[in-house]
Amino acid sequence: MKKTTLFILIFLLIPFISAVDISLSNQNYQPQETLQAEITGNFPEGLELENIYLYKQGTPRPMPVIYDLKQYQGIYYLYMVLPNQEANFSVQIENTKYIEAGVSKTDTIRKEFIVQKTNAPAISINKGFVSATKDFFIKITGLYAGQEVNVELQASEESFGFFLPDGIEEELEFSIKDLESQKTILKINDYNIPIFITQILNETEEDEEEVIDEDEEDEQQETEDEVDEEKTDGEDLGVEETGEEKETKLEFQRTDISLIKSLTARIMVEEDTLLQIILKNIGEKDVEDIKISADFKTKIEPKKLDLKKGEQVVINMTVNLDEFDVDAKNRMSGKIKAEIENQEFVFPIFLEITYNESEVVLTGTSTTDSSHCSDIGEICSEDKVCDGYKKSSLEGPCCIGKCIEKKKPASKWMIGLFIISIILVLVALVYFRIKRKPKISPKQLLEKKTNQFRTRMKGDEVRGGLGNV
Repeated sequence: MKKTTLFILIFLLIPFISAVDISLSNQNYQPQETLQAEITGNFPEGLELENIYLYKQGTPRPMPVIYDLKQYQGIYYLYMVLPNQEANFSVQIENTKYIEAGVSKTDTIRKEFIVQKTNAPAISINKGFVSATKDFFIKITGLYAGQEVNVELQASEESFGFFLPDGIEEELEFSIKDLESQKTILKINDYNIPIFITQILNETEEDEEEVIDEDEEDEQQETEDEVDEEKTDGEDLGVEETGEEKETKLEFQRTDISLIKSLTARIMVEEDTLLQIILKNIGEKDVEDIKISADFKTKIEPKKLDLKKGEQVVINMTVNLDEFDVDAKNRMSGKIKAEIENQEFVFPIFLEITYNESEVVLTGTSTTDSSHCSDIGEICSEDKVCDGYKKSSLEGPCCIGKCIEKKKPASKWMIGLFIISIILVLVALVYFRIKRKPKISPKQLLEKKTNQFRTRMKGDEVRGGLGNV
């Protein structure tokens, strides 16, 4: 009896164990978002990209430009950047064999989803999974509205956040140097991106690397000994005398992380905001007379500086933008530039303006990101404005100065009353001007015309026309 029951259970479970399934990360997407899917099932001949099809309203359409498929431990991982279209779509698996309940089949496997634009901000990522044998990067693009982005690589417990304006693409770089071979997850807001790390360095390569390092150290020591001997003979083999020129190289960096190669923020309209970035000398020599400038409206401090090799300095930018400084989407893009001799080093700046204090985002724009606002200033309530400038803090935008009452704008009825008053004054002026003009009776007009006629008949000059008498 027990064996019969067990056989029946196994028989009933086989269809579920062997069934092919396409599991999507969502059922509803916005145009240009990235679809992620996990495909499970028994494919005797394997599953390839040419077996994956995208249908729109039941009609096959070309596959997106960005898409890929990978198998890992029996699961197929698929991603694609969706087209900029709204419709009912489906992902389909065709022209391949699979086993279902012990039976070989070639039927089409279909998973439907909807692409529809909403008012919510979204993100597009250019990779839905990553196979990493070395440090890797992922590009993300803000869609439809600016938003805060939170990033976490679970294997390294590395996490950070930043503001991503609408339409701006950011490149995020990650290191796997100290990580073991494994599958981990990179979280970017609602995306869970599988990262397949494979460390290719084996023991033989490590031994060879150690031998190479030892040889390089021996060669370096011999070179130093030779230089010391020649110096004792009164010769100085400096870099300049050997004809080799040391490299001059400067680099802008964010104050919070170096993974993002731009500064982004959402700031309050017509309000001073302090943004800070770091300029570092990563070259091989000291640099003098560095000039700092920007192609957008900002006050920069310092504008001129020197940097020794390896030294860095904080560049302060006080920004105050209004609606005339931004585009139709309330965005501004510019760059800050460091110039020296014939070289330029630039750093992109992307800003949005807002009219709502609660929407201000200054994450990663200041050296005080990890400071409490109470230690450097105060947070202004909604009915007050900052009489100074704002910078980032643990609690959000922090006022460095005083919070003062907002100036109340003139109400609409007062403005309307003022306009009506001006109109009444103009009407009165016209009326009194007309009233002051002397009136001529018909009898007086007839006498005037008669006198003009008589004068003309006498031969005297008469000015003006006779009119109708």
